[in-house]
Amino acid sequence: MSHLLTMVQRRTIDRNNGGAEVLKGKPFLLVEPEFYWTSQIFDLCKEYFKASSVGDVPNTNLSVLAARISKGSSPVQSSDYQNPRTDLKLDKCLIKNLCTSLRNFCHGGYSKAGGDERKALQDIMYKLASEHTDFADHFFFNFEISFVCRRCVGGPFSSKFSFPVIYADGKKDFQNVLNDLDNVCKSQLSCPNDRNGVICKGTLRNLFNCNLLQFPDMIFFVMLINEEKTKIPESLELCVDDNKQIYTRLCSTNRFQCWFDENKKSYGPFYHKPLPTDIKDSWHSYPSILTSSGFLDFNNGKVYVCDDRLADETTAGSTHIYQKDVYNKYHPDVDTDIYLIPEVKI
Repeated sequence: MSHLLTMVQRRTIDRNNGGAEVLKGKPFLLVEPEFYWTSQIFDLCKEYFKASSVGDVPNTNLSVLAARISKGSSPVQSSDYQNPRTDLKLDKCLIKNLCTSLRNFCHGGYSKAGGDERKALQDIMYKLASEHTDFADHFFFNFEISFVCRRCVGGPFSSKFSFPVIYADGKKDFQNVLNDLDNVCKSQLSCPNDRNGVICKGTLRNLFNCNLLQFPDMIFFVMLINEEKTKIPESLELCVDDNKQIYTRLCSTNRFQCWFDENKKSYGPFYHKPLPTDIKDSWHSYPSILTSSGFLDFNNGKVYVCDDRLADETTAGSTHIYQKDVYNKYHPDVDTDIYLIPEVKI
């Protein structure tokens, strides 16, 4: 595998030179070196801590860096920024490093604006789990299941399964979803049996035993795009036999369509119920995070009082994170201005 870590370049056809194949663009890695993703996340957290300690973090450079990535000819684009400002360093860690890495080693779609926060969360979690054997023990749901398969003959079969998030459609509230983990496993897992070198991937038809191996430190709910709205609970219970674990809400994202008015003036990155004459803009998402001052919205570098139109219910494609109650004593302090959301036409 060591030879795969060498730098390579993209091959292209030079139509001005008789169609000859030439190397073009900057060299890039085929695969990640050891603890590559751990380093990416650590650097991002470090720069975020530095930036957050000095107050507001301007996001004026995010669009510039994102544009460089999206139109770059090679998978790696370097930035010419040398300004020591903490917000620029944070932008580079987020866009140039993490988002570029997601594009290089996960999916090319990360080079485009917008994206899906649910896929990014899972890609990062799976990458970290591949670098640290105990990461999945703490942050994934881990099961040992006896099952029969829709495609395989015989059984029951027994296997261990692991996944980082629970998909929810809003038809059940989060507590009822946790109360029926058998159904979660049937809907999210597939048969891992090896049939002549090919993984089956058939539906798990019946579960005879579905044993949760340990309580995860955190629970991640991700909403389907066309989901029904459901209330966001502040706490949840996960029960296994006679053991019970309490989880409290740490963070929720708010995802929604943005709009222009009929004169193509944007309403900004805030929730707006459209008028008949409004024009669709892009989608936007921002987190509501539990702080020492309660839940606050963190939207484009500023802190706002929570939008009460979004605070209590899920939005399509949003993410909701819960942590073990024992960790609920650790809340970030907010030592900066807290704004009210601008008035918008309702």
